[in-house]
Amino acid sequence: MMNQHSAALILPYYGRLPNYFPLWLKTAGFNRNFTFMIFSDENFSGYNIPPNVHVNYMTFEEIKTRISKHLDFNFVLDRPYKLCDYRPLYGLIFQDYLEGYDFWGHCDPDIIWGNMGKFITDYLLNRFDKLYRRGHLVLYRNSEKARTFALNKLPGWNVSYRDIFRTGLSMHFDELALIENLFSKYADGGGGYYDRVVFADVSPSVRQFRCSGYDIPLETVAAFKWKDGVLEGLGIDGDPETVKEYLYVHLQKRAMKFEPGIENWKSFMIIPNEFVRDHELTFDEIQNLIMPRKGDLQLMPSSRRNMKSKIKRFINVSIPEKILYLKNVINRILGRRLRSRYTQRCEQ
Repeated sequence: MMNQHSAALILPYYGRLPNYFPLWLKTAGFNRNFTFMIFSDENFSGYNIPPNVHVNYMTFEEIKTRISKHLDFNFVLDRPYKLCDYRPLYGLIFQDYLEGYDFWGHCDPDIIWGNMGKFITDYLLNRFDKLYRRGHLVLYRNSEKARTFALNKLPGWNVSYRDIFRTGLSMHFDELALIENLFSKYADGGGGYYDRVVFADVSPSVRQFRCSGYDIPLETVAAFKWKDGVLEGLGIDGDPETVKEYLYVHLQKRAMKFEPGIENWKSFMIIPNEFVRDHELTFDEIQNLIMPRKGDLQLMPSSRRNMKSKIKRFINVSIPEKILYLKNVINRILGRRLRSRYTQRCEQ
């Protein structure tokens, strides 16, 4: 368990929270060594807020004002989802909230947390300056360099944070290879960064819980079980004997059936696409949960139609977005990937 370091995870959120957000709160509350900071203009009086979850009232305009103090040009932030591109600056934007913390980071609201201290250990926090690199969970050492590293121009790269922040497009700046290289050059204190797929990132394209880690094999989880702060995957790839513990499960873009009161249960299970009571899975149930069904796969548009929509979109976007698009074309020609493939590296 982590007990030597303090870490704060930042979650600005504007809009409608997932209907199962009470379970986010419940499972976050079991990880008392971590502080979760929510910034929102929503009314949270109807939720049971654990002591380690701090709700801070802040409007979207106040967020933009905070960002403007650190950027000397006209940036675009016209919708809450675009905030994801500003995640690498959270340590700077919310610096006054982070005094005394050893690490800061960001996370998503569509998560069910497991035992975080089992995976985010003192060993890792002593050794590395950054943990993970997917937007749904990243931790940075709370240093001046880590707060400002993203505000640099990387030599040899034709795209910088200025291009990202001048466009209204969602560029996933927090997950780009550009951020990885900026961190290595300007923020790494010698420890490097740790990245290992110890979570379940379930695909939104299929009914069953198919988890991917890019460079690791796909695995299909029949169901997840949460009990006493521990999250486990059951019936992996149809094997009833296989049980695997996860740091968290990311239920991205997935509609889930949730009945109020489930957050009061001592344990629960997650099946596609519902939260249910904890029970013993039968072999037939496991096979049914992992079996693809007709219509599960989302058909991609034909390349011709896709190219047609790209041209139409290019014509309609702003000049900064056109410039960024053309820079990306040049990068692809040069073999320079802005968006890198996830890899397992620096394994313990």
